[in-house]
Amino acid sequence: MKTVLTTACFMAFALSMQAQSQRIELPPTMGWSSWNTYHAEINEELIKMQASALVEKGLAKKGYKYVNIDDGFQKLRDNNGQLLIDDVRFPHGLEPVVSHVHGLGLKAGIYSDAGIKTCASIWAGETGGAVSGLYGHEQQDCDYFFKDLKFDFIKVDFCGGEAKGSNTLALSPQQRYTDIAKAIANTGCNVQYNLCRWAFPGTWAIDIADSWRTTQDIESNWPSVKSIINQNLYLSAYCKFGHYNDLDMLEVGVTRDGILSKDETITHFGMWCMMSSPLLIGCDVTSLSDEDLALLGNEELIALNQDTLGLQAYVVSNQDGAYVLVKDFETLHGRKRAVAFYNPNETAKEMMINFADLDLAGNVQIRDLVLHENLGSFTGQYAVTLQPHASQFMLFTADERLQRTKYEAETAFLTAYHETGALDLCAVPSEAMAANCSGRVKVIALGGIAKDSMAGTSFPNDLVWQHVYVPQNTSVTLNIAYTCENSQDMHVTVNGKDLGNFSCCSGSANVVSNLEISTKLKAGDNVIRLYNDEGVMPDIDCLTLNFPKSAKSKDVKMRGKKKARR
Repeated sequence: MKTVLTTACFMAFALSMQAQSQRIELPPTMGWSSWNTYHAEINEELIKMQASALVEKGLAKKGYKYVNIDDGFQKLRDNNGQLLIDDVRFPHGLEPVVSHVHGLGLKAGIYSDAGIKTCASIWAGETGGAVSGLYGHEQQDCDYFFKDLKFDFIKVDFCGGEAKGSNTLALSPQQRYTDIAKAIANTGCNVQYNLCRWAFPGTWAIDIADSWRTTQDIESNWPSVKSIINQNLYLSAYCKFGHYNDLDMLEVGVTRDGILSKDETITHFGMWCMMSSPLLIGCDVTSLSDEDLALLGNEELIALNQDTLGLQAYVVSNQDGAYVLVKDFETLHGRKRAVAFYNPNETAKEMMINFADLDLAGNVQIRDLVLHENLGSFTGQYAVTLQPHASQFMLFTADERLQRTKYEAETAFLTAYHETGALDLCAVPSEAMAANCSGRVKVIALGGIAKDSMAGTSFPNDLVWQHVYVPQNTSVTLNIAYTCENSQDMHVTVNGKDLGNFSCCSGSANVVSNLEISTKLKAGDNVIRLYNDEGVMPDIDCLTLNFPKSAKSKDVKMRGKKKARR
C-alpha cells in the first residue's frame, strides 16, 4: 500500500521547497548569543561590546561571525501592529546595533516566538514581549527584521505556541514554522532560520529551516551537557549540509548555572563540533580565560564542525555506556575519518576500537585534535583510557578505506520521528530489550501511518537507510536483524523497487533473528526502506551487507572522492 500525503502536507512540501530555494545553504552557524549569560537583561552597549570583543579576541577570524540578540529587546506593538523596541535598553532602536555589527564585518541575528508571547514574557516577567511574537504579524515582522533592519539570522521560540503557564494558545509547530518560513522567503533576503521547540520537532523541519533545537535549554553544568549529548547520539540521519541539529548555545566560559571542569568543557565543545551543531558562544567574551579562548578557537575542532560534507557523527561502538563516534571528513568514503571517544560515566573507562569497525585498514595515522599532536601510526586497533566525563577527539588517516557493511537501525532516517507528541505514531531508537542487539539499541514502534491532526499532515512510520553506498554495481544479500514476539510483516524496497512483503517472528523481544534478501545495488548511494503502512512492524536492530564470496578485494576497498553538500 502506497502512502498518500494529504493536500496540506503537499502544500507544506511545496512551500518548503520554495523557501529552501531562496536560502543560501551554509555550514553550521558560528557566533555569539546573548541568552546564556544575560537572559533578557540586555542593552545596546552590551551587544556592541560583545560584537567588538569577537573581533578583538580573534574569534571572528576563526569563523564566529553572528552576533545574535535574544529575548528582551521588545516593547509591545503600536496601534498598527508595528513591533516596538525597548527605548530604555535600546534608546536608539536596533539600527545602530546592526550597523555596528555589520561595520565589524560580522552578521546580526534577532529573536522572536511562533506565538503571540515571547518566552521571557511568559516565564520571566518581561512585559515588553507580551504581544511581540510573530503570530498574526509574520510578514510585517519579517519585512521589518530583514528588509528594513537587515538582520541575517532569526531564532524562533515556541513558548507562545504552547498552552502552558499564562499562555492559552495551542498551535501546530509544523504549521507555524512553515508559515514563518514562507514569510522569510517572501522578503527575498538570505536569512539563517533557527527553530527552537526544545525537542526534535519532526522531519518536516529539515526542509524549511537551517537548524532546529533538539533539546531543552542548556545549563553550565555536567548533567545538562551530558543529557543533551545523549539525546543527540542517534540523530545523525537528520543532519545534512545546510540543515543541522542544534544542541543549543555553548556554555564554555559560562558560570550562571554551575561550572564545567576542564574535561567536561572539552567534551562539550568537541561533541558540538563532531555533531555539526551551531557554535554560538554564550559567555561574556570580554572575560574569557586564555584556556577557554584557546578551546573556542581550536581550528582543528572547528574544521570538523564547518566541514562541507555537513555530517553529524554517528555511534559506531557502545562500550558499557561509553561511546565511539565517527564521521567522514573532507571526503565522502575517503581515508580520513573524525573519531571521538566519549565517556559520560562516573568512573574511568578503558576503550578500544578495531579499525575495521571504522571501515579503515592498513596503517592508520592518528592525530589528537585537542593537543594538536600526531600520536603515531597504528595497525589493527586503538585503545585509550578516559577519565569520567572526558573525551578524546582525533583524526584517523588510513592507508585504505573499506566498504561499509553494517548500518545500525538507529542511524536510519525515521520519516515520522519527532519528540514533541505531535504525531499519533512515532518509531524511536530504544535501549529497552536491546542488550543482544549489535549496538545495544534498536528501533521500536515502527509501522502504520503517523498523523498530525493539528497540521493536517501524514507521514509513513517507516525506517529508511538513505545512503547505503557501494562503489560499483554489485549483487548483495541484505541481512536485516530484527526482534518480535509474534508474527509481523514488513515490506522491503531498494531504490523504490519492491522486494516483497516478509513475515517475521523471532519469538521474543530479546531474541535477534535475521531476514536475508538477495538483490542488486547500484554504484553510489542506495535507499533501502522498511515499512508496513497497515500494521505493526518488527523492531529493527541493523542491516548488514553480505557480498558474494567471489568478490575481489578491490570491490570493497575504496579511494574516496571529494563530495560536498550531500
